[in-house]
Amino acid sequence: MTIILNGGGYFYIALLINSLIFIVIYGYRRIFKPQKEVYATLISNIDEISFSQFSHEPILVLIIALFIVRIYFFFLKNDRKHILADSALFASVGYAFAYFLLKLYSGYYLFPSVVLSIPAFYIFMNNRMKKIIALILVVTAFCLNFFDSKYIVLNDWEHRKRDHTVFEDLVKRSNSGWKIFWLSDFVAKNTENDEYIHYDRVMCMNRFQHFLKYYNDNCAFPIELIFNTKKINDNCVVIINKSTLLRNSFAEEKEKFFQLSPVQIAKINDNIVYELAFYY
Repeated sequence: MTIILNGGGYFYIALLINSLIFIVIYGYRRIFKPQKEVYATLISNIDEISFSQFSHEPILVLIIALFIVRIYFFFLKNDRKHILADSALFASVGYAFAYFLLKLYSGYYLFPSVVLSIPAFYIFMNNRMKKIIALILVVTAFCLNFFDSKYIVLNDWEHRKRDHTVFEDLVKRSNSGWKIFWLSDFVAKNTENDEYIHYDRVMCMNRFQHFLKYYNDNCAFPIELIFNTKKINDNCVVIINKSTLLRNSFAEEKEKFFQLSPVQIAKINDNIVYELAFYY
């Protein structure tokens, strides 16, 4: 224990305790005391935990494997020589645990977990055999993840080019008299769905409006939030978040909306952009 407490060891112990507390509290809140979905991908019970991210992010396998090895040496073999690296590694696993609970699939969410695990990987490769084994594992993980990563990069690149055109088009339409609507379902305040709907009604709409403001010479851009199709009676663009379309509370308005024969002109993230042009 003397070795642990020398050289700022209290900080390392605090980091370990912090990561353990994080896992316990976060896991308890998400599994046994779930709140309504704000992030739109949270689990609501323990049966919904998915470990399919391992197939998307093979580096997780290496992190978990090294974590198990270091747990063995740290607690059973009293190996305290690398307390800083072990602390960072345990915190890395705590972060990865949240990655599972949020059901995230984009690799950049996992980046902090990977960074925290790097010191432990460096120390683990302290002889030639371990370096060879580690190199094989890293190359394997790279090969397994290469095509998915390539697809994500190219797909995002195409999205950025297309989104640029879409935002410019919406600004031009607005300036020529078109109405830009954001269609959502109505839920009274303080209801059980209020926090859930906050995601696509407020967060997504504000984010969308921010980009439109950029393409509108940094001037406020008008997007009108509507809860029914009554105002959709002229040349207009209607934006609907995918989660809105899937909700039962929107079913009636969804049917009325599609009776207007909208034309999908773009999809930006999960926001679908429709054109309705009744008068040319």
